[in-house]
Formats: sequence, C-alpha cells, structure tokens
Amino acid sequence: MKARAFTVLLASAFVFAGCASQTDTMSSSSSASSATSSSANASKIAEQQRKIAMLETELRNKERQVSTLTTNLDQARTSTTAAAPGSGNTSAVGDLFPPNPRPGECYARVIIPAQYKTTSKQVLKREASERIEIIPAKYEPSTERVLVKPASTRLVEVPAKYDMVTERVLDKPAHTVWKRATGKGAASGVAVASGGAAAMIERFGDQKVLETRVEDTGEVMCLVEVPATYKTVSKRVLVSPASVRQVEIPAEYKTVEVMKLARSAQERRIPIPAEYETVTLTEKITDEAIEWRPVLCEVNMTVQNVSSLQAALSKTGCCKCGPNRNECKVDGIIGPCTIEAARCYANQKGLPSGDKYITMEIIRSLGLKF
Repeated sequence: MKARAFTVLLASAFVFAGCASQTDTMSSSSSASSATSSSANASKIAEQQRKIAMLETELRNKERQVSTLTTNLDQARTSTTAAAPGSGNTSAVGDLFPPNPRPGECYARVIIPAQYKTTSKQVLKREASERIEIIPAKYEPSTERVLVKPASTRLVEVPAKYDMVTERVLDKPAHTVWKRATGKGAASGVAVASGGAAAMIERFGDQKVLETRVEDTGEVMCLVEVPATYKTVSKRVLVSPASVRQVEIPAEYKTVEVMKLARSAQERRIPIPAEYETVTLTEKITDEAIEWRPVLCEVNMTVQNVSSLQAALSKTGCCKCGPNRNECKVDGIIGPCTIEAARCYANQKGLPSGDKYITMEIIRSLGLKF
C-alpha cells in the first residue's frame, strides 16, 4: 500500500494534469455531478470524460515508467549511501522529482522570478562650480584727427615744344653744260670775241662761258657754267624735348567722431553650490530559478474553478483577448489566452510562472480557493 502511494506521487511529476487515479475518479464524479445540473453542459461533460479516459490510459503508461524509475532511484540511493556526504549525485537525482509531494496535488517545474529590492540613495547631480559674469567695457564719444590720404607724388607729363623756322637751302648745285651758240652778238645773248670761231666767248646769256669749241659742222658749242640755285623752306624744329615732372601731393586729414575706451571689460565669478538628487536603485537579491511548485491540474480544473480564474484575471488588466483585446473569455476551458494572462499577472506580482502551467501561488494571490 505504501509502495502504491509512492508510485502515485511519482506519477504526478510527469503528467501535466496527472494525480492519483482515485483522485481523478473523484474529480470526474464531481465534474459529472456539476455538469448534470445543466443540460447545456452535456457536451462538456462528455469531453471531460473522454479526457479522463485518455489520462487514465496515459497514467497506466506512466506508472510503468515510474516503476522503472523507482528501481533506478533505489539503485541510485544505494550507490549514494556508499558515496561521501554532500556528493552532487544525490541532488542531481533529487531534482527529477518534487520535494515532499502531497497527495491530491500536481507539481511542475516553474520559473521563479528574480527577487529585487528598491533602495533610495542621494547622489551628486551637479558638482560645485562657479558662474562667470562679464561686465562689458565702457566707451565715451570723442573727436580725433585722422589721416584720410597720405602724402604722395604725381608724375606730370610735359610735352615737347616745337617752333617754325625759315631757312635758304640749296636746290641745285652749280654745274657746267655744253650749249650751242645760235647767233652772234646781243641777239643770241652770246658775246663772241673777235677772231672767228677760235675766239673766246666770254658770256652765254647771263651765264659764264668757260670753254668754246667749233664742231665739224661749223657750229659753236659753249661750255657754260650754271650757278647753283637756292630755295627758301619752312620747317618745324624741336625747341625742348618731352619730359616728366614730379608734383608733390600733400596729405589729407579729417576730423571724425570716435568712441574711446573709458573702462576695460571685467569678469565677476559667482560660486554655485553642488546639487544632489535622490535616486531609486533596484538591487537583485536572488537570481531567477526553476523549482517544483504545485500547479493547477485535472483534480481542481473544473469548469466552475476555471471560470472563476478567468473572471479574476479579467480584472487584472492582463487579458489580451476578446474584440477589444482587453478581456479573457469566461468559458471554463484553459486555453492560451488564460495561460498568457496568468503569466502576465505572475510577472506583475513576482510569482512563479510557466509556459504551460498555472501555479497555485497565482490562484491564491487572486483570492481563489480550490
């Protein structure tokens, strides 16, 4: 009888909603008696009975597995007894089963959130410093004679000077030419000396005869001296050449109004005290862990209990189902929406949670008793 009870307790570690077969039968009877109160739940009762039959079959299979594990456990305990105290083998085997299981409860390994504590601390927000104020310089109006244009020189071009002069220039130089004497005496303009052709002719017109000769034809040829001829011309002559003259240009000054510095700019240092603020620090006390905890299973997963759970979760703000995604459907059936809402509530309260289980800590925190 004692071995049978131990086997049933071990089976609860492997079945999602598995507990003792006698307890399942009582849960089935309780569900059936609750379902017969309303004809509308007939189909649900049939579904629950089908699930119970499946679970009983699965339970028998698990019992065979538990029997094998029990044998292995006995062997492990025997070897552990011979080993040194505090050996890690004992804890490794012990983690396979929930510690101190109680009849009528189902267990699952769930995530225990990390524990934190909040403390307040005064920290330095801004170090002590100083503020620098600048006192601007002060200026006063005044007059001042300032140079507008410095002294300089300018080059002035002086053009060349010319004058018109008249001078007598040689037109043709003096030369000689042979001329034929055409007459005698004054009629021909030739003075012929007595004595025939051989006689000297002194003048040929107004020109001096230098030599005479008689041609075979009897003509008299005179070598006449033609004097030079001159002409008077006017020309433009340079009196003074072009030049450049340097002209001095004096500096130019102007009296203007200026602002003179009356007082230089100054600075004033104003001390600013340090500033502190109070901050809230979150310190981790324990790390996240995985432990065996009692969970909701077929023993207490009745339509009435599940409906009460769904109604309680709807008031927490964790439900994300429904048309407006702000409610949990109260249908008495555990579904993804109900499990997700339970996880959300567990995270808010720092309670253990799992992906496929609803721990009894969540049930008790919601004020439910089943």
